[in-house]
Amino acid sequence: MDVGKFNIYIKKMQSGDKKAIEKIYKIYFNYLKFHAYKILKSAADAEDIVSELFSHIINNANSIGYIENPRAWLTCAITNNSVRFLKNRNRQFITSEFAEESFADTKHEREDLQELLAIELQKLTIIERKIFKLHYLDGYKYAEIGEIINYPVNTIKTIVSRMKVKLSHLKKYM
Repeated sequence: MDVGKFNIYIKKMQSGDKKAIEKIYKIYFNYLKFHAYKILKSAADAEDIVSELFSHIINNANSIGYIENPRAWLTCAITNNSVRFLKNRNRQFITSEFAEESFADTKHEREDLQELLAIELQKLTIIERKIFKLHYLDGYKYAEIGEIINYPVNTIKTIVSRMKVKLSHLKKYM
């Protein structure tokens, strides 16, 4: 779809034309779903993210200005939404799994620990969080992690050692 048509459809959508978004949706849906799938590795999640993006566009149509490159704009939006979805999913998974295995006796204590862990994990770098998940939650050995993320084993060991120092104050909760 060329730039002019895309922006005309946006203007029509801003005027209340429901069919305008359908035309954009039909043209870009498969491309955006494929792009989201490459990031999420799940067709169902990819479809959900694309649907959420178009829902967001509909709900915020009046704040959309002239788009120079519609494909790039939509690609950037779907990439950001997919990455945000993964971060939230990983954060929820990691914190809930770790909290369940802790010595927290009550639901309230587990929820507190889950919240604390989520905060502390956000302080780690992306690669530290990935190594944390692979080693502590998925049970991979250092050599396997090195192969997965293409890092030398000694680098993995160093990163784990630094993570332990960063998270050492959490030991009293485990």
